[in-house]
Amino acid sequence: MNLSAVPMYRASKFRVSYNVYLAVLSIATALDNIYRCRNGSGLLADGHCPDIRSLRPWQLLRYLSNVTFQGTEGQSFKFGKNGDGLGVYHLVNWQLNKATQEMSVVPIGYYDNRIEEGSKLRIDDKNVIWNDNSLKVPVSQCAIPCHPGTRRAVLQGQPKCCHECVPCAEGEITNQTDLPVCITCPEGFWSNANNTHCDLKVQDYLSWTDTSGMVAVCSAVIGTILTCVTLLIFAMNRNTPIVKAANRELCIMMLVFLALCFISCLSFVGHPNRFQCNMQIIQGIFHTSAVSLILVKTHRLLTIFRSKLPSALQERRFAKLQLQLLLLTFLVVFHVALVVALLVIAPPDVERNDELSKTVTYIHCKSSNVVFSLSTSMYTWLVSGICLILAFKSRKLPDNFNEAKFITFAMVLYFIVWSFYYPSSILTYGKLRALFRCLVNIISGAALLVSIFIPKCYIILCKRELNTKEAIQRVTRQHSMKITSKALELTPTKRSISLGSETNHLTSKERQPLASGEILV
Repeated sequence: MNLSAVPMYRASKFRVSYNVYLAVLSIATALDNIYRCRNGSGLLADGHCPDIRSLRPWQLLRYLSNVTFQGTEGQSFKFGKNGDGLGVYHLVNWQLNKATQEMSVVPIGYYDNRIEEGSKLRIDDKNVIWNDNSLKVPVSQCAIPCHPGTRRAVLQGQPKCCHECVPCAEGEITNQTDLPVCITCPEGFWSNANNTHCDLKVQDYLSWTDTSGMVAVCSAVIGTILTCVTLLIFAMNRNTPIVKAANRELCIMMLVFLALCFISCLSFVGHPNRFQCNMQIIQGIFHTSAVSLILVKTHRLLTIFRSKLPSALQERRFAKLQLQLLLLTFLVVFHVALVVALLVIAPPDVERNDELSKTVTYIHCKSSNVVFSLSTSMYTWLVSGICLILAFKSRKLPDNFNEAKFITFAMVLYFIVWSFYYPSSILTYGKLRALFRCLVNIISGAALLVSIFIPKCYIILCKRELNTKEAIQRVTRQHSMKITSKALELTPTKRSISLGSETNHLTSKERQPLASGEILV
């Protein structure tokens, strides 16, 4: 009869009794093997069998250590080489019956030491109920590995094996498991969202491929082309009265400096380097030269037409010519000296600002001395202010020579635009700083080009009847008569007659500058 088929006789129901049963069965099996032993196949020396009637304890032990039999449930049983029983252990789970509030022992697996190959341990974890009445296997805090992006922190008052995983702070990473400390990202890098590796920060500067960069480049190129076209028009019509009246030499020089202003704006685009930073300082010379030419041109025009008499006018023409050229040279050379001193004493350099943003590096040019750097721009602003005052004073000159309203408009726009230059150099960084400074230069150059030269190009190309010697002489003669009339009204009659006689005795050569319209040539 197979007792294992009867539930009440299963080994799991009688654990202690079953062990006694195995012990008795082991001795019985050993005695049975001795009884059945035949000489030649025994376990004693030379294959002898022990005499069961005079059996010695050591002989029984020899046969007991070699017994093999099956238990009530069909499992094989034998002793190890050291005489130890190869254990078979049943794993049970104490579970609370919620209905009856009674504890029951539920088998969930076993450990069979007799198995030589494969897994000796078998657990049915689906039937295990843990102490929190959950089927989910609890995890020990000591066993949780700290994945990349976190660091291992030992809990105070707890064993060293007990720890918690703390996420790395921003700017720090861990790229391995169970690291005790986080690694700080090097300069110019920042941690990714998971803090597992350092990414290169976004570099903020006015790039060639950026939309704003392309707009700035296109604007500078268009300004350069328009300036060159204007220069070509003036060169091809250099002997026409309107060009002569506008002082063609100064106009051509001004157009050259304006072209340089537009071209130098390209130094604000691209990854900043030492050469670009120097060019951003040098380009101020081109603006100062252009504005200085307008100042000298306006002052010379004002000096000539403010003369009360033609003879005095003739004298002032030659007396002031060298002074005007000297003034122009002084204004430009002084700015050149400021720029050279700045490049030698406090040269600009590329600044990489990582403090303003965690993920962005602002790259721009910055002078080591901000006050000294702004002084060069303030000088251009000062020269343009003086030019604006002179333009306002010359507002009543003849129409052919009166550029006051155009120069005034250009200088007012110049003032407004350059008033944004200084805040942009201090309050902005990276791409915005370069873009603002670039646009300031482009807009100010365009204001001078459009306000001063476009009206003349319109007359040259579309109003040819105004670009004649007779037209300019007519307007100039009217203005001269108007000035003479005012002078005569302000003096006694006798003095007026004397002045009239003096005027009538002027030679034709002395009268020519007043009537020819070539006063500024």
